[in-house]
Amino acid sequence: MLKRTTVLSTKGQVIVPADIRRALGWAPGLTLQIQWFRAENRLTLAPIRQTRRPMAIPPAGALRDVYPLSTDYVRALRDEAERRPWR
Repeated sequence: MLKRTTVLSTKGQVIVPADIRRALGWAPGLTLQIQWFRAENRLTLAPIRQTRRPMAIPPAGALRDVYPLSTDYVRALRDEAERRPWR
């Protein structure tokens, strides 16, 4: 069993460490189901194999052919951030 420590943010968000996300194959945008076992006071996360829709809007009009698709650009930024080691 692998143990890590993480912090619950003021927004109620929990960070799953990058090495664990990589080992599980969890990409940004993955939808997770939270299960609470009240008797054991335990939470589990289970992936629902569906990703959220891209938030960026593709360029339109005169800019359509000038810039790459916003969704591709955002995906490239996320991939680059995942490859960077934490400092």
